[in-house]
Amino acid sequence: MIRFKLSNLDEYLSEIDNDINKFHKYVKVLIDNLHARGDTTHNLLVNLFKAYAACSDQTFVKYMSDVQTRWEDDEALTPNQLMQKAAHKFKILKSKDLWEVPSAQDEKITALESVLTDMKKKLKQFKEGKKRGNKDGRNERPKKQKYESTKKPSWMYERPKDADLTKPREWNGAKWYYCSTETGGKCHGVYRKHHPNECRTIQPKNQKAGKGKKGKPKKKMGDNGGNMDVVVAQQAIGDPSSPDDGDVLMGGYETE
Repeated sequence: MIRFKLSNLDEYLSEIDNDINKFHKYVKVLIDNLHARGDTTHNLLVNLFKAYAACSDQTFVKYMSDVQTRWEDDEALTPNQLMQKAAHKFKILKSKDLWEVPSAQDEKITALESVLTDMKKKLKQFKEGKKRGNKDGRNERPKKQKYESTKKPSWMYERPKDADLTKPREWNGAKWYYCSTETGGKCHGVYRKHHPNECRTIQPKNQKAGKGKKGKPKKKMGDNGGNMDVVVAQQAIGDPSSPDDGDVLMGGYETE
């Protein structure tokens, strides 16, 4: 047990807050008990140097490290002489109030730790404030409206009453207008998102101006043997040969 305690002197020094004088008294008691049993130790110098290296005062540690270097270079040294040197250095540092004074590096580390702690505190306060704000209804992003239905109702394809021709109707969060020639549009009597006044046609890319399908010239309103009734009838029933065939309704057929 005594040998075990001698091999762990560094731990004991830490337990007594690096009090060198108290440490030496403890070592001498262990050595006396060991001698009383008729035993001895040959590793005391090594164990003492290991304990001194674990001290919290860096000036003391450096001093004892220099002593160890000279001993390793064959300078004569006994355990008592080593403890006397350690006690003398401890006394000087204590008298000058330099014992365990933080070094410049220690001060920088302490300052960095303080800044880090302050940043963590502010981050925690920011998160808590944001959480409270969202709970109270503040700082909360508006959620997109979910459409209840994607299937268009039947009234979109039905002509409204004369009194409601120009009145918009709402569906899926948007206003829809009845677009037809009656309301000033070009659609064939359906509800669209665009206003009838904004309804217009564009030429398909595969057709040139002045020509209809297959590159043939469009018929004028006076064609068909001069029979205007035939033209009007074709437009009314949506005949494929109608002059409006091939026009694309901007905002209507393609984009609703």
